[in-house]
Amino acid sequence: MKVANLALQQTPPISVPFRFFLTAPVFGILASLLLLYDGPHLLNDRWSLETLAFSHLFTLGVISMVMMGAMLQLLPVLAGVLVPKPLWVSTILHLLLSVGTLGLATGFLTGHTVLIHHATVLLGLSLFGFVGIVGYCLFQVNTHTPILTGMRLALTSLTVTV
Repeated sequence: MKVANLALQQTPPISVPFRFFLTAPVFGILASLLLLYDGPHLLNDRWSLETLAFSHLFTLGVISMVMMGAMLQLLPVLAGVLVPKPLWVSTILHLLLSVGTLGLATGFLTGHTVLIHHATVLLGLSLFGFVGIVGYCLFQVNTHTPILTGMRLALTSLTVTV
């Protein structure tokens, strides 16, 4: 990759990606503790509430956290487009994703459907808010590089998955 094409002066504040990167291991530890606690029973039935809690702690709490943080950090650098109000956007998205993931896992583990419904709303706001903001930024860029194509494909895949 040519470093001449990078817009390093547009790098967002370090707290934008770090809030996501520092929270992801916490969710990984929570998923690991659940695996240690429930052990072999956790992986026997893929539709058990404990298994659903484990898989969502890992996919939403670890993978989605890292993906959001990386995209918010790399979008200004690689695409050359600024995320509007990056501190505010990252704080809101991080809060919605964190609380939603914890609420969903807790709802699965306790069986409280109200908690699951509230968590679903929070997660929907977080994920669709992320898709909207990053999509808005990506479609402002007129160039077609392999990196931008990959970012657009990742965002489209996330949208379909959500």
